Amino acid sequence: MQNSKVLLWVGLGCGGVALLSLAACGGFLFLGFRSATGHGEVSVKIDELFREIDSGDFAKTYQTATSPEFRRVSSEADYARIGKQIKTRLGALKSKQISNIT
Repeated sequence: MQNSKVLLWVGLGCGGVALLSLAACGGFLFLGFRSATGHGEVSVKIDELFREIDSGDFAKTYQTATSPEFRRVSSEADYARIGKQIKTRLGALKSKQISNIT
């Protein structure tokens, strides 16, 4: 009888720890997602980049939209070529809604 009570308490304790761990992971994922979205800041930056690609002025974002590490390994001409390829391959941005990911 005594062993079954101990096992019950150990089982309940392990279950409680598992539930708390699961809740903590869910909370951290939620907070990480909120901070990654930047409350719309990232979306604004992406919108600006697509506007520049559409207008043909993507190269002028080389200094402001790239990191020093990126600029060390990629020239401004390469960056401009990337913008041109995006415009050529994707065309104009019609909608920001996902329609298909294949």
